[in-house]
Amino acid sequence: MSTKEKLSTLRQGLRNLNGATREEVADVLAMSIQMGGGSSMLYAAKAMDAYDDLKAQMG
Repeated sequence: MSTKEKLSTLRQGLRNLNGATREEVADVLAMSIQMGGGSSMLYAAKAMDAYDDLKAQMG
C-alpha cells in the first residue's frame, strides 16, 4: 500500500471518529507509538495533520 493510499485510508477512518476530541485522538496515537515504534511517530504526526484538516473542513 502506497503512502497516498495509507493517508486516504487514515482520512476515511478519521471521518468515523464520531466526535472524538483532538486530545482523545492524541491519546490513541500515543499508545500506537508506544506499541509500534519509530515509524509510528511519522504516521501519528500525519494522522494529527489529517485530523486537523478534516476538522477545519467540517467547520
